[in-house]
Parts: sequence; structure tokens; C-alpha cells
Amino acid sequence: MHVTQIERLLIPGPAGGLEAVLEFDPQATPPYSALVCHPHPLYGGTMHTKIVYRAAKAALQEGLPALRFNFRGVGRSQGQFAHGQGEQEDVRAALGWLRARYPTKRVVLMGFSFGSAVGLRVGAFDGGVVALIGIGLPVQNYDFSYLRSCAKPKLIIEGTKDPFGPRALVEQLVATFAPPKTLHWVEGGDHFCNGRLDEVRDVIRSFIRLPELADDSQTSLDPVLSQNSTSPTQAPTNLPDQKERGPFYCPRCGEEVTDPLACGDCGAVICRRCGTPVEKADELGIG
Repeated sequence: MHVTQIERLLIPGPAGGLEAVLEFDPQATPPYSALVCHPHPLYGGTMHTKIVYRAAKAALQEGLPALRFNFRGVGRSQGQFAHGQGEQEDVRAALGWLRARYPTKRVVLMGFSFGSAVGLRVGAFDGGVVALIGIGLPVQNYDFSYLRSCAKPKLIIEGTKDPFGPRALVEQLVATFAPPKTLHWVEGGDHFCNGRLDEVRDVIRSFIRLPELADDSQTSLDPVLSQNSTSPTQAPTNLPDQKERGPFYCPRCGEEVTDPLACGDCGAVICRRCGTPVEKADELGIG
């Protein structure tokens, strides 16, 4: 019987140290690792939230080393709440730490509620992330349109009684996401899927076992080739001929973007700070 090891960490973050817990089986040799992002810091969300803990355990049961961390200002993590923008940087810091610890393993990125809003946005454009799992997507409060062009395998888990994810809106949204994608409804589940966490665990474990994840994990990290696309799925790159194509404006940040990126998946021009597709300032009448 394998024995799980636990490391309690303070990993470097952009606003200071980020409190984290890494759980792993030292005898397991999975092709990837897992990162789990917790719900809203201002409403009691932490890396110890039950559904976050269970999601990490699901990955661990499949042999994946699983990292949970507290966003800035939560628990022992330094800094203060940054309205989702700074928290995206926290996700990037956690991904960077995982890459340094497991340089040959790509990442299955999971997020619950607020954690899905900031985590999936980062993971969609990160070439080292092999797949995305969103639980309890707060579709009425956050923009998930960037998943329309994300060719990575995606699992969305929603409770049928989740007030933050009305069924009609979730189904309409997920229908626009690029394949491959799976939408799993937890019958009778609320936002936290209370009383249904075993089902959430089993769905995550089944998704991690999908052949397309195993096949995709064998490709190089740069570029990362998607099984569902004929073109490389890469991390964003600097936009060529920037001066001739700009200036740009980010509707999410509400400011001009002087150094946007080109999405490696679809070529869209995106904000370097938040990943939102940008628009030409002159076309909006502000250039």
C-alpha cells in the first residue's frame, strides 16, 4: 500500500508568499500533476473548502501530485484581495512552482466557483496545462467566453440546484465552448454539491483517465500539440508588428493595452494582464 506524503509550503507569489499544501505518492509515476483553485476569498473560500479538498483527493487517487494553495490574503498567504486580476497572477505562480517541482509533467488545472473563473482563464492560455476542470461555474458573474477557442479537454461539473449556475445559462454557455468538452450535472446538487461529493470525485477521476489526456501528455511542452486541432496549442506569444496593429483596449481592465499577446490556440489578440480578447481602440472611437 502506497503512503501519501504531505508538504506544507509557502511558495513565492507576486504579492508575497502563498500558503500551499502538496500531496503526492512518491511511488506513483503519472504523466501530469494537478492544481486546484479555491472559491472567493471574501466569502470564506480557502484551499481547505470541502469540495476543493475532495477534488485534490480525486487527483491524488489517480496518482497525480496535487497542489492546493490559498490566494493572496487568505490564511498565511501574504497580500490582499485583488479583484481577480492579482489572483490570476497567483495561479500563474502556483503553476510555475509545479513546473519547477515536476518539470516533465503537465498540469490538470481545477477550480471551484471563483477559482474556476480565475484558474480556467489562466489555464486556457498556458501551454503547460493539459486539461481544465471547472466546478460550480458562476456564469452570471464572470466571463468564460475565452473557452470558445480553447481546444484543451474540459470538464464542467454543475449542481442542478446551483443558484450561481442556472441550468439553461450553463448549457447555453458550454454549447459555445470548443471541443472536447463534457458537462456533468449533479442531480440535486447545490453550489457546493453537498451530499454529492462522492459523485464529484468519481467524475473527476474518470475524466483524468481519459485516453486523450494520456495521449496529449506525451507531447512536448513547447509547443503542445492538441489531439483535437491540426495546429499547435501554445502559450500566448508576443504580437508581431505591434505598432502597425494597435493601439488596443481591454474591456475587462478598462484601459489601453500597449503590449498584447497573440493566443497560441486561435491567434486572437488578448490582454497580457487578464487574457481577455482586446479591441482596436480606433474602432471603439477612443484611439
